Amino acid sequence: MNLWKIARLYNNTMSETKCCIHIMDKDFEVQSDKMVDIFLPEHNVIIKRTLFGDNVTLFNNINIYDAEIGDNTVVRSFVEIRKGVKIGRNCVIESFSALVEGVTVGDNVYIGPGSYVTNDMVPKSCDELGEQIEEYDILKTHIPDGTVISGGVLIRGGVKIGRGVYIGPGAIVVKDIPDFSICMNIENIKKEELNESNTGSRETIRD
Repeated sequence: MNLWKIARLYNNTMSETKCCIHIMDKDFEVQSDKMVDIFLPEHNVIIKRTLFGDNVTLFNNINIYDAEIGDNTVVRSFVEIRKGVKIGRNCVIESFSALVEGVTVGDNVYIGPGSYVTNDMVPKSCDELGEQIEEYDILKTHIPDGTVISGGVLIRGGVKIGRGVYIGPGAIVVKDIPDFSICMNIENIKKEELNESNTGSRETIRD
């Protein structure tokens, strides 16, 4: 198969730093500093203007555009990654998740299935005159190194997530979470403080 028929490289620089990405049963050799377009209709994969690190693994039914994905990261099926999103190294993005504009992800992050970060505090389809809204103020959210986000988590855009945080299944996060804490529920967000090595005594805090 001639990969140039389905993968187009944007020649932005003269660098020859090559890396390999894996999509289902296909391997693609790309350059790490050149944006890539890939269209695989048999796997429902659409990738536009995206930078990849080495050894990235992608599954079927994904949309990625205007993003950056770091070395050794895995993106499972039915994931959408939107404009401006940056994902670090050694991350796992599970199925049925979405990373929208304004979200950045550090290294060694796990995002469980069906988890989302919002980016608009007052979302509307139309303004007062009935005109469709095409531009809005995007809330930025950074997911730091080592964060674990379990399945079915909803994070309000703009909250500050500390380093080494664990967010439990189904949590709705509307407040900042301190470093090395565990966020487990919704109304009274339960945070269990951990030390930097995740060992020793723990103190439970209820807001």
